[in-house]
Amino acid sequence: MIVDGTTPFKVGDWKVNPITGRLTLVSGETIELTPKIMKLLVYLSSRSGEMVSTDDLMTHVWDNVKVSDTSLYYTINKLRTALGDDSQKPIYIETISKRGYRLIAEVTHEGLPSVPKRTKLVLLVSIICMLIVVVITFRYRVSIEPNEIYASPNSIAVLPFVNMSEDANNEYFSDGVSEEILNLLAQIPDLHVTSRSSSFQYKGEGIHIPKVANELGVANILEGSVRKSGSELRITAQLIDARNDKHLWSAIYHRELVDVFDVQQEISEAIVNALGKILDLELIIPKTRTFIASSEAREALMRGRYLASQRSRATIKQAVIEFQKAVDLEPNYATAHAELGMTTMLLVGDQYGTLSYDEALNLAEPHVKKALKINPSSAEANAAKGMILAYQQKPEEGVAYYRRAIKFNPNYATVQSWMANLLEESLGGYEEAYDLRKKALLLDPLSKPARSHKVLEDIARNQFTEADQNLEKLSSFAPAFHAHVQAQRDLIDGQWANAVLGNLDALKIRSDFAKSRFHLSFAFAKIDLPNEALSIFGVAIPHVLAMLGENQRAVSTAEAWLARSPASSELRRFLGQSLAGAGYYRKAKSLLEEQWENSNGLVSSKGMFQITHAAALIAIRRANGDNDGVEELIEAIRENGRQLRKAGIIRSIPLEFPFDAGAAEGMAAFLSGEHERGLTLLSAAAEKGLFIWPNEAYMQSFYDQPEFNIIMEKQKARQKRERTKFLNVVCTDNPYIDVWQPAKGTCEMLVK
Repeated sequence: MIVDGTTPFKVGDWKVNPITGRLTLVSGETIELTPKIMKLLVYLSSRSGEMVSTDDLMTHVWDNVKVSDTSLYYTINKLRTALGDDSQKPIYIETISKRGYRLIAEVTHEGLPSVPKRTKLVLLVSIICMLIVVVITFRYRVSIEPNEIYASPNSIAVLPFVNMSEDANNEYFSDGVSEEILNLLAQIPDLHVTSRSSSFQYKGEGIHIPKVANELGVANILEGSVRKSGSELRITAQLIDARNDKHLWSAIYHRELVDVFDVQQEISEAIVNALGKILDLELIIPKTRTFIASSEAREALMRGRYLASQRSRATIKQAVIEFQKAVDLEPNYATAHAELGMTTMLLVGDQYGTLSYDEALNLAEPHVKKALKINPSSAEANAAKGMILAYQQKPEEGVAYYRRAIKFNPNYATVQSWMANLLEESLGGYEEAYDLRKKALLLDPLSKPARSHKVLEDIARNQFTEADQNLEKLSSFAPAFHAHVQAQRDLIDGQWANAVLGNLDALKIRSDFAKSRFHLSFAFAKIDLPNEALSIFGVAIPHVLAMLGENQRAVSTAEAWLARSPASSELRRFLGQSLAGAGYYRKAKSLLEEQWENSNGLVSSKGMFQITHAAALIAIRRANGDNDGVEELIEAIRENGRQLRKAGIIRSIPLEFPFDAGAAEGMAAFLSGEHERGLTLLSAAAEKGLFIWPNEAYMQSFYDQPEFNIIMEKQKARQKRERTKFLNVVCTDNPYIDVWQPAKGTCEMLVK
């Protein structure tokens, strides 16, 4: 039969309606597919019985848009899940190893009632007319609407200036010129300026201005070139209205190297004047710079920023050296001190170096302090101070400095993200954090972290359509991040095996992706594979040991970690929880009381003082007869539930939102004596994927309830089911053999 994407048909036992995007069983069960998955199903059905290559799928389903193999794998996997298919024993979609896929289920007409010929003719004419209207409308919309159609006219992206120098090593200099112009423009409150990390994605590419503007969501583009020969400079720049590809302004500058800042300022002011006349706005660049560094120090700063943007261990270390050189040459160079402070903090062990948090803070803080003293109005200095305070677990002060940084640079996308993290993790400011996530993504549309966070925020709010749209965009420029975030998208409702498979897919793309290894440790623990959980990250993580029920090892490991960073509030807090989990209430009390006092009476779903920390301290206080102190903790958990619900967070995304609104309300209800209501809410949260630690002494009052044991038994059954699903993939023809292999004895668990 002919499948054309407009007529209902049947695949196996499923009725398929391409127009509504729904699959329906004879029993009445209905599943709604995303447009991309439905398009895949329609195309495979149109080639029923044939082998369809991956290239064919890219051409017909992704319209020749380059996406990673991971995107294709995930879309096939999600279609299989919807159909109830098994990749090992398929009845719908067969994998042809290293070649493609074949739809093997029978495809038939749905069986529509017959229609008289005259009626058919009328219908056909009507449909043709409707299609003509749709095509005309679509073409009209495409012709007038660039990016997300409504790009603001006072928006601009500064593309990296092309290095025209004979010496290729001057790349950092041309980047620095364009970046400094971008930074000057970004300080204008009425101008939307795309962040460096997005606009510099086009470095070295052949630029198609309307396409770039469409992807970045801007109306104007600045591009140019730099030729540096000895002390002589030649800089060209042109401003283009991307909506009609019209040149608005251009200029060529010949200067001495010593005058480079003046040229940057001159170009920025010319652009502002051109835009101001077009938009009828008075755009003024704030005159905040009172210090002009030597050309050698400025070049060191440019090299440092260029290296830091590469985000690898080697380049981060080298960036620190360059920033240090800049401050050695110019001790009063505030921007260089701030950049040195922020980049030094990236050298901690779980990011790009080997420093403990205490060691990194001791090195970074003096530079941040000096930067602020030299220039209190520096956006970079205020951002660096906010970062330091966040690491020191002083969230309210940190947010205040982030607000100052945004005041001095309204387009500082990175700070928008940092501030969102701090509000969420420590202050319960979920609503404002979400607004900041949207702002950060608008300013930095090609930022991997910004788009990843937005996806997770939308999933937590059940906004799956928008989450999937952003996921698809992520796949086009950050395939490893896409696989990592897709893993969390696919683990909803307790599909824990998907979290393992997705993060392994990320490692196939980038074997050094530490974030995926970290998440894999937790994911392996959820499906009860302890050998894998404790080895994949390279070291045993205390939290993972607790998830596996190994409380004594969790305590000793947490003590060892804290010994390296004695001032770390996070590690002090977790050691207190680990001690309480092992039943050492007396030792745990001082640590948890200290952290509760520092939290200013706030419980949050992740970060400074979480629900599990509060539950541990409640058990300790009750054991000491302090019932008044218990009530304030329960009320703080209730308040967190209220804030989560107010912000629309109704779904638990493990590691991102360990407790959703219902889980928080359930904990508060149970701990206040409303056992039945509390267990009902906790059971619902567990069904949606909340993982409950199995062997915590402070949770004994929960474990003592027969109804709670039912929840834990269901969790054990899910662990086994998800483990089997995962092992069925990796124990026959392991697709991850290049980056990971099952531990000895793991695959034998399949027969148990």
